[in-house]
Amino acid sequence: MNLRYFFYFLALLLYVSTALNSYGFDDEFVNISFIEAYGFSSFKNTQTEDVHPPLSYIINALLYEVFNSWVVVRVISALAICAAFFYVGENFFRRYGHRAATLTFLLLASNPAILLWGTSLRWYAYFLIVLLWLSITPKKHGIAYWAKLSVGLTILGYINYIAFLLAPAII
Repeated sequence: MNLRYFFYFLALLLYVSTALNSYGFDDEFVNISFIEAYGFSSFKNTQTEDVHPPLSYIINALLYEVFNSWVVVRVISALAICAAFFYVGENFFRRYGHRAATLTFLLLASNPAILLWGTSLRWYAYFLIVLLWLSITPKKHGIAYWAKLSVGLTILGYINYIAFLLAPAII
């Protein structure tokens, strides 16, 4: 069995287990209260009551409306962040080899802050997924590079305004 896939599986178990067993933290209760009170239109109210852009509220509201369970929404966040880890790991493997891929994956997946935020109901989970996707740039700096950069930065900007601080470094 390939060691990389074993680590992917362990991370998946850890993140899904955390999502299933988490009671949440204070920021998440604000998110839950907005969505449960206003449903899908909660993002409109957050524009006057919260400083964050609306995309994470929209994602959470859609997922909650479909599954009617905050635990399932957490599990989806956990699966998405693990998919992002897999994406980064496999790209690093192709570009830099097994050692670099394994080390990068372990540094990301074993970070306690990422474990907490990546399984949460707030913007951090979605922001990191897009940031990791954006961090793997196309090899040629042609139209694919600029398209990915434009789409990625736009999505990041709708998730959190910190994207504007990170944009120069990302570009």
